[in-house]
Formats: sequence, C-alpha cells, structure tokens
Amino acid sequence: MRSLLAVDGGILVASVAGVLLVFVLPVVGAADAALRADLDWGRIERNKTRWILVQIFVFPFAVYYFAVVREELKKSVSERRRAQHVYRAPRSRREVGTAIACAASVVIGTSVLVWVLRPRGDDAPTAPEIPTGELPPELSIPSESIPAESVPVETTPTTAAPTP
Repeated sequence: MRSLLAVDGGILVASVAGVLLVFVLPVVGAADAALRADLDWGRIERNKTRWILVQIFVFPFAVYYFAVVREELKKSVSERRRAQHVYRAPRSRREVGTAIACAASVVIGTSVLVWVLRPRGDDAPTAPEIPTGELPPELSIPSESIPAESVPVETTPTTAAPTP
C-alpha cells in the first residue's frame, strides 16, 4: 500500500489531470451539445442525440466534438443570429433608474438593520442572572406574613435506611 502512495508529484498531477480529462470532458461536452438549439444541429446536418450519447460513452468523440463539431455549431449560431438581427430599443432611463434605486434601497436597508442589530460592547446591559439559591432580601417574603397552615411540616421517613 505504501508503494501506491509514494508516487512522484509530477506523475500524480498528470494522473489526476488525465482522470479528470477522461471523465469530465465527455460530461461537459454532452451538456454543451444538449444546450445547443435543434435548429443549429439541423444546419450542420448532424444528429444531436447521437452526439450526446457518443461523447458520454466513447472518450475520443468528446475531443472531436470540442475540436470540430462545436466550432461548426458556433458558426451556425452566428449565421442564424446575423440573419435574425432585429433592432431592440434600449431600456428607458426611468426603468434603469427604478432598478438602481431598488437595489440601492435594499443595500442601505440591510446595512441599517445590520448596524441596529449589531452586538453591543461590554457596557451594554446583559440578561439578568437567574437566582439559584436564596432570593435577594427585596424579593423574599417575610415569614410573619405566611399563614401557619401553608408552611410544610417536616416529616420523617417511615423506614430508615440500613446503616453499614
């Protein structure tokens, strides 16, 4: 086991890079192919589903996809966009101003709340201590004011514990 872990740093880096390339490149290529429009696949006369599956199961096709097919798809997209170029009017200044004002109010409101609700220093009042023993004199009830019938009577246990 020790010989497996004692690998030269360069070989380890190359191994990790190779494993990532073999496993990650096909998945990224398949995802890229899946996100391309069907119209673009039709323009370059290739089957979208076939290219997604082939990349996942046969690694060299993923390399070919990135080197050749993806470039063809990019050209197809640029041609389609050039043909569909339609003028879009810019957003009105009022709409942009409203969006900026809303974003600024959220940031300012958050900052104010963080400042108001921040933890205080040592001079801030702390929570009162919970008494665990006797009550302080101002909270204790004088024994003269307690009726005799409400005072618990000391009782002795009926069975005594055996002494060792």
